[in-house]
Amino acid sequence: MRKTGTGNQTWPLTSPLSSQDVEPGGEVRFDMNDVPDRAPSGPLAYYVPALIITVLGALINAGEGPDPVSVMNLPALIFDSVEVRDCWHGTPVSSVYWLGQHLRIHEFIGAGYEYVQRMPGDVTPAASPGTPVSFQVRIPLSAGEGQLIRETSMLALCYQPGSVMLNFNEASVLDDVSDGTTFTGTVRVSLELDPRPEIVLGTCVEHVLHRQVSAPNDPDIQIKGFGRSSKLSGVLPKGGVLALMELTNATPVGGVSLGGVFAGGDVNSYSFDWRGQKITKDVRSVLSTLVSQIGDSLPDIAVAASNESAERTVFPYTSQGATDGRADPLNDNLMAWLMVLAGKEARLTDAQTADNDQTYHLDLGQNTYDTGDHLQIARYARVWAQGKRDDFEVMVKKGGASSLAAYVLGAGYAGATLKQRAPVDKHTLTADQTAYLAFQLI
Repeated sequence: MRKTGTGNQTWPLTSPLSSQDVEPGGEVRFDMNDVPDRAPSGPLAYYVPALIITVLGALINAGEGPDPVSVMNLPALIFDSVEVRDCWHGTPVSSVYWLGQHLRIHEFIGAGYEYVQRMPGDVTPAASPGTPVSFQVRIPLSAGEGQLIRETSMLALCYQPGSVMLNFNEASVLDDVSDGTTFTGTVRVSLELDPRPEIVLGTCVEHVLHRQVSAPNDPDIQIKGFGRSSKLSGVLPKGGVLALMELTNATPVGGVSLGGVFAGGDVNSYSFDWRGQKITKDVRSVLSTLVSQIGDSLPDIAVAASNESAERTVFPYTSQGATDGRADPLNDNLMAWLMVLAGKEARLTDAQTADNDQTYHLDLGQNTYDTGDHLQIARYARVWAQGKRDDFEVMVKKGGASSLAAYVLGAGYAGATLKQRAPVDKHTLTADQTAYLAFQLI
């Protein structure tokens, strides 16, 4: 997340309760109707770059020698899905797209290539009251790379009608990993609030999970609804692609399968005309080039055995390391085949537009795809329709002298209008370079 400024504030969601029980197979709701839209300390509007889920509890198992549980993988074991809905801009986080086994991936790629909390190691369950355990997950509601957070965060006012829904897995998911183990605990949700002296309609960023039925011997894979599938309201049927990947069938140690239909180590050749990538069998170079977009800001997670390399233990790899001291970029610990990944200093003017179905070639050589769906996670910058922009201006000025616009801009707020920001350091202007820029009330 952004490293400028002096740090965000947080707002704990308390409606209907500030802390709610984790019930296997159940769901809980946190309303955002009481989230403040302005800072009391001065003419500052609140923006929401992310929310943080905190789970506190214990792992219980009265049996002998219960299997340890990976703390890093607990979100996949506890959560079925997450949703942020009924907001001014629709459903920025959809339970159809944000599945529990993928939360760590969404968190990492959406929050500027970092986790709110990294938790190496395992926890061994114990008889009641159990072994205490806690974990946190950040749900990014903006783009965390560099200064993009200021361009893509939405006003807290936009979230006030909404709710956060947390859906929990059945008890059998945890039991399959650690026989006889149960979890008991509570969950809290807090919003991160970023106070700023401006009124901006940010470029909303949306994560979408595309699906395409696999055929065992067909290496040509379509992305259905590419750039057009969305759960937001008031956006055009297009998206600026900030990330794109196909998930593998990797299962993190002590975790849940990602649900893909191929092993990362089986990729033999790749091409993607939409990206200008011609056919190549040097797939390790393709992968390494994209991995380098992440940078080297994270230490390695310790791996289980001394003969396992400490390399390839952070995204896009599981934390179990490469066996026998190998650090091959193409191995079965790979969680996703990467096709687009924004760098840490990326700008919205760098985004390539997706507005129709596209096909890429991913050949597995002598191997075949599993039965199931190709799972493609895409991360899009969206474009607001004119009617939604008009609605935004009405919303921030509602209440006249007591409106958010008046509070931040002062007496001249009534004459202020939304104007699109201009690109920086670009010699040539194209439709793609300007389409995804934010709008500011000036």
